[in-house]
Amino acid sequence: MDSRATQDKKLNRSAAKETAKESGKKPSVTGGESKQKKGQDPKTEQALDKDRDYKKVGLVPGAQYQFVDSKKSVSRVRVQSNSATFCDTADRPYVTLSYSALAEVLSTLGDVFYLQNAPKTFPTSSAFRNALVLHYYNIFRPGNKLAKNGVGSGQFRYEVSLQHLTDSISNELHHVFWKLGLKALEGVAAQYADANPGMECWGTSMQIVLKARGLVPPTMTRTEFESTYSSILKALPDDLQRTMFGSLKGLGRAGVTGAARTLRILASSLAKREWASLTGMDKVPHGTQILETAGEIEAEVKSGNVVFVGVPGHFKVAVGGASSSFAYDDPLGFWGHILYDKPPPKFGIALK
Repeated sequence: MDSRATQDKKLNRSAAKETAKESGKKPSVTGGESKQKKGQDPKTEQALDKDRDYKKVGLVPGAQYQFVDSKKSVSRVRVQSNSATFCDTADRPYVTLSYSALAEVLSTLGDVFYLQNAPKTFPTSSAFRNALVLHYYNIFRPGNKLAKNGVGSGQFRYEVSLQHLTDSISNELHHVFWKLGLKALEGVAAQYADANPGMECWGTSMQIVLKARGLVPPTMTRTEFESTYSSILKALPDDLQRTMFGSLKGLGRAGVTGAARTLRILASSLAKREWASLTGMDKVPHGTQILETAGEIEAEVKSGNVVFVGVPGHFKVAVGGASSSFAYDDPLGFWGHILYDKPPPKFGIALK
C-alpha cells in the first residue's frame, strides 16, 4: 500500500465510527503476544511474527466475538485454529476465511476493525462484514470509478495485475521494438528477454476482470494468481489454458466465444473459493455478454462494470470513458497505454 492507502485507512476508521451503530459489547477474548526467543532459525522467527500479527487483529484460536444489536439478538465471529467463521443471529455460518485472508483486511483497515474491537462499533457480524468489504475496497484506485465496492455488488476496485512481458525491461523492449517494426533493435532485445512461462495480456486481463467481479483478492499479483489457482487453470481446456499463457495458436482457435467461455469457467470455479464468500460473490450467477459495438461497451462502463476488450494486437480492460475515448487498465502497464490506447476496441466481454 502507498501513502494514499494510509490516508484512506484514517478516513475509513473515522467513517466507521460515525456511521456504524454502537453496541457497547466488549469482545469475549483478547489476544496476547508471543515472545520471540533468541537463536531461533529464520523460519521459526517468521512463524512467530505471523502468530503475533494474527493475535494483534484478534485471530486467537478458540476466541468468540459477540455482536449485540438493538433487539438484543446475538451474532458472532468464531475463531478456529486456522480460520474464522462469521455466524448470523440464528448461529448459522455464512462466511469462513483463513487467517491470512482475514488478517490482510483487518490489518489494512486498522484497529477499529480488529476482531476484539469490532463489537464496540458494529451491531451485527453482518454489519461488520459489510463494513470490512466496503472500507477495504474503498482504498484501491484502479478500476471503474463508479464501482460500488459493496457485498454482492459485483463491482470492485483493485490493484492492476501486470502480464509476463512486464517482468523485465528486456521483455518490454522486445515487444515495443516488435510493435514498432524496428527489427534490428528487436533482435538485440530478444537476446536478453526471458522465455519463462507466464500469463500475457489475454490471461492477465481476465484476472483483472475477475478482481473487479470480487472473485480474486484485489492485491493478488499475476504470479500469485498462477500459483494459487493453478488447479483451476490446469482444468481449462488445452487451447484456453495455452491462450492464458500467450499462445497465438490457441488464441486463433479460441476467438471471442472462447474468451467468454474462459471467463465463465474461471468465474464459476473462483466463486467456490473463500474470497468470493467474503465479497458475497459466491451467491450470484456469473455469466458473460459479448459486446459488439463501442456503444455497448460504453453502457457497461457507465453502469460501474469493467469490460474485457480486444484491440488490434492486444487485450486490456475498459474501466471508463466513452466510445470516442475509453479509459483502460492495461496489463502491459505504461507501454500498453502508449501503444494500444488509441485504437478502438474490436469487441468486449462483460462478466455479469
